[in-house]
Amino acid sequence: MIKPLKIILNNKIYLFLLFAATILSCSKTGLSVDELDKKYNIYISRLSDDEVRKNINKGLLPIAIKDNIDVVGFANTGGSVALENNYPSKNAPLIQKLLDNGYFFAGKTIFQNGLILDHRVPQVDGLVWEVK
Repeated sequence: MIKPLKIILNNKIYLFLLFAATILSCSKTGLSVDELDKKYNIYISRLSDDEVRKNINKGLLPIAIKDNIDVVGFANTGGSVALENNYPSKNAPLIQKLLDNGYFFAGKTIFQNGLILDHRVPQVDGLVWEVK
């Protein structure tokens, strides 16, 4: 059973909504996540379609996270090759709360480093929507 996600910060309750549309909408397109990723270069790292299916069959809800949020087992590159070996030792508090409440981490979406810098540096895995 998926529990509503509530995180208490400074005595206020916040409801966090996360990017999950690309994974959940795949069933409507008839394309697998693998096919969409190959075509549109959406993810920097992710689970395979089989792994996603297994977790959904367990009753868990898939989520995808931008590359600048810490998730154990996945590099937190912020979109830059300079950080491609930056593996966090623990999950970000939001990620841990989600995992504890019936969600599973299905992948990290590409983070455009040029959006936060005044100059471009090499991307880890190309541009989003850059058809390969």
